[in-house]
Amino acid sequence: MAFVLVQHLASDHKSLLPEILAGISKIPVTEASDGVVVNPGHIFVNPPGFDMALRHGVLHLTRQESAHGLHHPIDVFFVSLAADLGNRAIGVVLSGTGTDGTLGLAEIKSVGGITLVQSEDSAVYGGMPNSAIAAGCVDFVLAPEKMARELVNIERHFSFAGERRSQGLSRDALDKILALLREATGNDLVHYKPGTVSRQIERRMLLRKCPDIAAYTEILRREPAEAKVLYRDILVNFTRFFRDTEAFDTLKAKVYPRLIQGRPPGAPFRIWSAGCASGEEAYSLAISLLEYMEETGNVFPAQIFASDANEEAVEFARRGLYPESIALNVSPERLRRFFLRLNGQFQVTPQVRNLCVFAKHNVATDPPFSRVDMVVCRNVLIYFGHALQKRVLRLFHYALKPEGFLMLGPSETVGDHADLFALEDKKNRLYACKPSASPHAFTNFSASGFAFPGSAENRPEEHIVPGSIEQLADRVLLEKYAPAAVVVNDRLEINDTLGHAIGDRLLVVAAERLGGCVRDGDTLARIGGDEFVALLRNIDDKPVVAHVAARMVDAMVLPFFVDGHELFVTASIGIALYPGDGDDIDALIRNADTAMYRAKDSGRNNYQFYAAAMNEEAQQRLRLETDLRHATERNELFVLYQPQADISVRRIVGAEALVRWQHPGLGLIPPMEFIPIAEESGLIVQVGEWVLRAVCRQNKAWQDAGLPPVRVAVNLSPLQFRQQDLFAVVSAALKESGLEPQYLELELTESIFMEDIEAAIVTLRQIKNLGVALSIDDFGTGFSSLSYLKRFPIDTLKIDQSFVRDSPGNPDDSAIVEAIIAMAHSLKLKAIAEGEETEQQLAFLRERGCEMMQGYLCARPLAPDQFAEILVTHHRGGQP
Repeated sequence: MAFVLVQHLASDHKSLLPEILAGISKIPVTEASDGVVVNPGHIFVNPPGFDMALRHGVLHLTRQESAHGLHHPIDVFFVSLAADLGNRAIGVVLSGTGTDGTLGLAEIKSVGGITLVQSEDSAVYGGMPNSAIAAGCVDFVLAPEKMARELVNIERHFSFAGERRSQGLSRDALDKILALLREATGNDLVHYKPGTVSRQIERRMLLRKCPDIAAYTEILRREPAEAKVLYRDILVNFTRFFRDTEAFDTLKAKVYPRLIQGRPPGAPFRIWSAGCASGEEAYSLAISLLEYMEETGNVFPAQIFASDANEEAVEFARRGLYPESIALNVSPERLRRFFLRLNGQFQVTPQVRNLCVFAKHNVATDPPFSRVDMVVCRNVLIYFGHALQKRVLRLFHYALKPEGFLMLGPSETVGDHADLFALEDKKNRLYACKPSASPHAFTNFSASGFAFPGSAENRPEEHIVPGSIEQLADRVLLEKYAPAAVVVNDRLEINDTLGHAIGDRLLVVAAERLGGCVRDGDTLARIGGDEFVALLRNIDDKPVVAHVAARMVDAMVLPFFVDGHELFVTASIGIALYPGDGDDIDALIRNADTAMYRAKDSGRNNYQFYAAAMNEEAQQRLRLETDLRHATERNELFVLYQPQADISVRRIVGAEALVRWQHPGLGLIPPMEFIPIAEESGLIVQVGEWVLRAVCRQNKAWQDAGLPPVRVAVNLSPLQFRQQDLFAVVSAALKESGLEPQYLELELTESIFMEDIEAAIVTLRQIKNLGVALSIDDFGTGFSSLSYLKRFPIDTLKIDQSFVRDSPGNPDDSAIVEAIIAMAHSLKLKAIAEGEETEQQLAFLRERGCEMMQGYLCARPLAPDQFAEILVTHHRGGQP
């Protein structure tokens, strides 16, 4: 076994790790160099300033480049390790901040390798290990000393021995395991390639420390949960955004133009992403479609049906939340336009998510989608045996329109199905659908237990329990079942489009499908037109209800076939629990309905539990947003100014502008309440521009009144920075007020810089050239990277008050404050501390060389006339 150690190092920082390890290691330790062969029994340490990759057992070094402001050397190496060693790869992530390693571990696990991370109780920084654990790509969570023992066990295991001692799985042994998987999961993998299944079985044997196949078979027989884990690992559940970039470029250049040509106005464009895994492929397709529409000006309705047999992967994809390491594969422009930064992660924007419908769907057994323009199924067929490949390709042909396209993975072909598909692009595995002389009929699918209607003449009421919903609910409640749940499904608005006959027959099918999702003893009823209610009895906890709701979502996503029409509906589900959410049926249905609308607002095809605060919160939020839209024109906003003082002489030299809202009915509304609403609604752009203009006018008025000139800082939100022509807005505010630029400062948060580094640099340099000062607010709470501090034209670092508050009493906070001040000085920047309230804090800051302070020790935020008075007092010799 060879060890390659990858550290996070500054390009100019020489690592001492090789020397340290050489003093304690019994095997040779060297700093890696380009072209060195990775031999067993050696330790290699990455040099500063280089990324490493492994190809054919040889290390290749390339000059390290920033991926949109992020350095992920561990991901870079792990991805190459997975490609080079496959299921013999082992990835270990130790203590560290950020998410580096998550993407790489997922890649290693996807090829059958082993992944380990350091346990939280033993790690100084848990960010990197916890990120990987949350992504579901970790096999072992261990302290380092236990990790070492586990690596020895792995090395000794037959599948990682120097010359692999393959025991080989007999057909009989494999059949027994497949039968156990079928019993535990309801899915048959008999047509998967034996090699694919065997590799994952051997991997699980290693993890469970089984000496032979008989021991592992016994574990599967005793533990159904192990069978589910094995099934999940066999399925392909990992991919990357824009994997094989050229393939997506081909779609925009060749496929979309041909499919859109001659399309009737309003006709939907439909893509089926089969085997979507964790969702990256489906979202990449959605992004490429949106880009194509914008580039061509040809806007059309579109829908991407993304399906996978792995229920956990589908649930992950629906959330659309990914680690920051996706920046390695997603361009800065795409990150800015189609993702939101959320607690150190990237979330796909609602615009993209609304194009995608995710559903649990087994391409081998479930009914296909149909009349789609394109099927994208990449790197899935390679795991299927020949018979299943043939069946699935025929299914794809059935699903496609006559002029449709099929795109496969780089290692896949249509084989002997040249009668069904014509090769369009060999490199990108793009095929055009051919007309078939004998259309395939796929009508014998189980639909995962969702029954199709028998007689088309049946009415919906014949499939639903008789009696009013009130009677049913009262009976359930009176029988005192443990918390009952009411699940309200979104309206199936089909009658207005295709007529009541088809709409009613659709409701028959919907009732049967939904009925197949509830348990024995539960009640399903149709109420008031096109809504359904399910009453679930004997509920012990929320996960049971959530499981039923998730099955309902998946059931409704699959296509409906009614009288020759293929129909699609969405399902938004609200859940209310008895008695916490209501002790009578009216309250339960009303609250479930409220939760249903929250589900619709979250992108449809999902479920939400009711929370008592939803009604009040939603109403209050709506009122505040409506009132905030008129606050500027009604002169309800005003600005306070918190003085900033030079620490050495305790004289006011500036101020920070703080916006406040005096609501005519609710009084003074705290910023923590209305600023988030302004951010989420986009009103922050309007509010921010108003503040900027008001501050420039006020500062110029002070100067015209003869007051000493000072610089006033205005906060900028990330949304302002992205959506406005900031240079033009700032220039206009200065010109209108007559204020000289050196008396204006813009405060920016660190997250602004991370979205698009190059664009941020251009904008900031334009503003800097005006003569406006720039500062970073709340420094130390975000990315806090030296790399961007060196590149951006920043003047000042503001030390967040959370660090100042407990200094000098708290050693950790004191060390952080001291480090930030030293960092600022080394980069020739000024430091200003926020939140100081005591003389001890002031003395501590003065001793460390901090130039300015802004806290209650100096003054609280002041109205313009109060600030003018204290400014005059100061410059006459007074002190705060």
